[in-house]
Amino acid sequence: MITPVVLIAAGVGYRLTYATHPGPTLDAPGAFRKAAAGEILLIDIRRPDEWQANGSGKGAHRLDLQRPDFVEALSALAAGDRNRPIALICAKGVRSARLADLLS
Repeated sequence: MITPVVLIAAGVGYRLTYATHPGPTLDAPGAFRKAAAGEILLIDIRRPDEWQANGSGKGAHRLDLQRPDFVEALSALAAGDRNRPIALICAKGVRSARLADLLS
């Protein structure tokens, strides 16, 4: 589902649509099971303030998407394996969808 967002700036309306990723999705219990079994690398790409407010899922690696060395840090977590399955966590799915598209 694409969720529209309307912003008003200087009296002009802008409509933005969130990115969607056509790939598979996981619910939280499924992601936990797959991460615990080593089938996926579970990455929480939210900001530190979001982690502070809401915590992170068990087994998730916290990796702030805004880090300047994000790509290098993600590669290190994946042990350099560019084919390692990765599951992403964010607040609304927008950042995860965009990053999933880039990773694909």
